[in-house]
Amino acid sequence: MRSKLFIAFLSVALVATSCGNKKTGLTDGPTGTSDEIELKLNLTKGKMYDMQMVMASNVDMNMMGQSVTTATNMEMGMDYEVKDVLPSGNYLVRSTYKSVKVTGSTTMGGKDSGMSYEYDSKTDKATGFQAQEMAKSMKKMIGQYTEMEMDKFGKIIKTTMSNGLNNEKGSGMDNMNYAVFPDKKIKVGDTWDSEVEQNMNGTLAIIKTKYTLVSVIDGIAEVSMDGTLEIKPGSEGRISGTQKGTSKIEVATGMNTEIVLDQDIDMEMNDMGMKMPMKLKNKITITTK
Repeated sequence: MRSKLFIAFLSVALVATSCGNKKTGLTDGPTGTSDEIELKLNLTKGKMYDMQMVMASNVDMNMMGQSVTTATNMEMGMDYEVKDVLPSGNYLVRSTYKSVKVTGSTTMGGKDSGMSYEYDSKTDKATGFQAQEMAKSMKKMIGQYTEMEMDKFGKIIKTTMSNGLNNEKGSGMDNMNYAVFPDKKIKVGDTWDSEVEQNMNGTLAIIKTKYTLVSVIDGIAEVSMDGTLEIKPGSEGRISGTQKGTSKIEVATGMNTEIVLDQDIDMEMNDMGMKMPMKLKNKITITTK
């Protein structure tokens, strides 16, 4: 069960990483396609946002020579509050976990294993042994928060967690509502890149993402994301993959209003001394209001 939680949180953490961190070069697109815009955070102290994430995940692995497929659907909700605008111009934002619902089932050798489960924090209902084990960890997250200091380009300067999260793995959703922006005005067709190092359960991975400004309509900028994932040279473990999708960003505030992402990940996980190669396919949708 701990492996199922890690896989789910890993997938979301990759979204968060691709949406925010160190930026690199900017490439000009075709001229005359649209007016130039400046993407940056412009948040208001006291403003509260509601974020909902839905993730449909399929994990294929081989255990003792038998194929095992797990299908999981996760829904998670968080509150985002702009706690302060600091004298430096940076923003202090608190994200609080408020709900989680998970359903899943497993097939072995192409046949239903009878191992289905469901957990809903709103009702505290846990059906199936796996859900009961999952509830022990997920219950601890509800009401806990992460605070982040970010600059106007979306770069995270500092992160602190409430006591209840210090010993728990966060979902990675905390910073996925922010994209790192180029430090100059852009127009439709322009691209920029990011390269981020992420620690994934002891395995160091490099996530590279290329962003393209696709359109600007009614104050909403649509940005495409095309990313790759590979293990850092010298790091133990095995992980590689791709993630592609789109993000809709409110130009006035720099907030993501919607992210849709498809992930294909190939990895090997060590669970209690047993190496398990697996393939993940995820569809993630995040909306913010």
